[in-house]
Amino acid sequence: MNQRIWINILLFFVVILLSIVAIFDNENINEELSFLSTIDPNKISKIEIERKNLESLSFSKKNGKWEINFPVKLQANPKRIKSILNLLTAKSYKKLKLNEVDIAQFDLRSPKIILKLDQNNFLFGTTHPIDQKRYVLFNKTIHLIDDYLFHQLMVNVYFFADVKLLPKNLDIISIVSEKNKLQKNNNKWTSSLKNYNEEEIIAIVSKWKNAIALSVEEYKERANLETVSIQALSGEKIDFTIIKTEPLILGREDLGIQYVLSNDDAMQMF
Repeated sequence: MNQRIWINILLFFVVILLSIVAIFDNENINEELSFLSTIDPNKISKIEIERKNLESLSFSKKNGKWEINFPVKLQANPKRIKSILNLLTAKSYKKLKLNEVDIAQFDLRSPKIILKLDQNNFLFGTTHPIDQKRYVLFNKTIHLIDDYLFHQLMVNVYFFADVKLLPKNLDIISIVSEKNKLQKNNNKWTSSLKNYNEEEIIAIVSKWKNAIALSVEEYKERANLETVSIQALSGEKIDFTIIKTEPLILGREDLGIQYVLSNDDAMQMF
């Protein structure tokens, strides 16, 4: 057998080997593109969280903004909502057909959490004993996904509340406390305290407009609290009670919540 024939045989096996590699690569690609669902998160308008031995939570989207409907009525934190909706595009590392397994072994017969996104139900089971990924039942298939959401869904409702103190684009015209009154007249800011110049006042107002709390808690009523009143050009008036100064905790008695702020923010807001 001459050299040319050996070369042709070698090339033939190389082609076969490359074909096999290509097939496995395609299978890996398909595996990488396997997701929990094909549902568009932007089309979801209602979220319900049913929790075993805990109160249920519900949210709805109105005019593009998410609100908490139960057990309290508050603006929802958009980042928390996004985290929930990211479940729809979570990577599915493994799939098990419901009729081929015993769901009891995955703690799915009586799940601790049922997450409802519109008409779609996601049942959260136990975790894999080795890699700690979470089993989730959806559409008659058990998926194994990264366990990033389960513990978030088990916390109290205030975890999902918006951490921004004031509505977006609120046009503030005055900030009044017992020690100082900042007011805007004829497009010029003034203070009842002589040692504040307009630049400093504008910085304080800007800090209030953009203030974001570290966390939100249930309001704890106390007597004889100092009040800070924010007046807007629209006529809206928002009152905060100073519950604590270190760390700074501002209460919204009307909403039944209180905001915990950082020390840096507290220094720049007064």
